[in-house]
Amino acid sequence: MMKPKLIIINGPLGSGKSTLAKRYADDHPLTLLLDIDHVRSFISGWREYDKESAQTAKYMATEMARINLAKGHDVIIPQIYRHQEQYTVLENLANDCQASLYEFLLDISKEEAIKRFIDRGIA
Repeated sequence: MMKPKLIIINGPLGSGKSTLAKRYADDHPLTLLLDIDHVRSFISGWREYDKESAQTAKYMATEMARINLAKGHDVIIPQIYRHQEQYTVLENLANDCQASLYEFLLDISKEEAIKRFIDRGIA
């Protein structure tokens, strides 16, 4: 049996993280496509309790990933990771679950990022 993969797709908003993650998950059955923002939306009052809900969602996502990796299945996370400690948690998780860890950093120009924000109605 192949080692499960923990794949992080990192990059700015609008860079294509979710699109790439979905394509991977569609091509690899039983992969957990783990959108931490989606997990966070399940917590009542998450907007009012921004910091607390963010921390809880990250913890919940880590445990969801642990379960899928322990079953021998891949996990892909499209998320902006800006702090080393967040990455270290995932690195430790991969080691604990004997999974291969991959990180892909997507980069787009400032002009393209602004265009995508406008197209999404964010800017």
